[in-house]
Amino acid sequence: MGMEPDLKLFFPVTAKTSVESHPLFSGGVQVGVPETLESTYFDSPDFSLRAAGIVVRTCVTQQGCLQKVRCAAQSVAAPSSRGEWEQPFDGRFDFSGIDVSEGRQVLEAHTSDLVPIFRTVLERQTRMFALHGDVCILLQLDSGHLQSGEIKAPISELRLELVDGSADDLHDLAIELASDLPLIASRIDQESKRHDPRRNLFSQYGKNHNSGRADIFPRRR
Repeated sequence: MGMEPDLKLFFPVTAKTSVESHPLFSGGVQVGVPETLESTYFDSPDFSLRAAGIVVRTCVTQQGCLQKVRCAAQSVAAPSSRGEWEQPFDGRFDFSGIDVSEGRQVLEAHTSDLVPIFRTVLERQTRMFALHGDVCILLQLDSGHLQSGEIKAPISELRLELVDGSADDLHDLAIELASDLPLIASRIDQESKRHDPRRNLFSQYGKNHNSGRADIFPRRR
């Protein structure tokens, strides 16, 4: 299991060029090459996984098809740490490696019920931000769309993932970025927000979040 302290920041589709050209992103070290990620998210018809704070998806990457599971995240406008499990996917779900018993029990109880809920197609660019040699943060810029049936909405988000350093370092970088860019922190966990398009949860994406600036990241005293 991996624990990944991270922040998800949304921005308007029209701000993509500004985000790409911001010195804190463009000045970072490029990690790999831009890649296309195609993911399908699954849940039971009554959204039992979402209710339990669990996200299951399959993801087609350059390395092949993967099964990814994430368990309940914390907080709003603050770094979240959550369990994540990843393994090759051969067309059948396998949750035997989930080492959180409550999560594994929910997953195994609903394995036969899982159905595709929606699909995302993202173009991802990744940069490495380093400061003073002891702080290292990955910046992942995702742009694309999500779709469920005939419902389709854009995705524009910047994910900050802590590699080395503290949660405060992650928070401070978000403050600095948001002082220049129309960023807004996830107010509900990203995948949970996407999880039920039939309840208009897609409406969070593609909006012009004019309020999403540095004031949503209160500075530490």
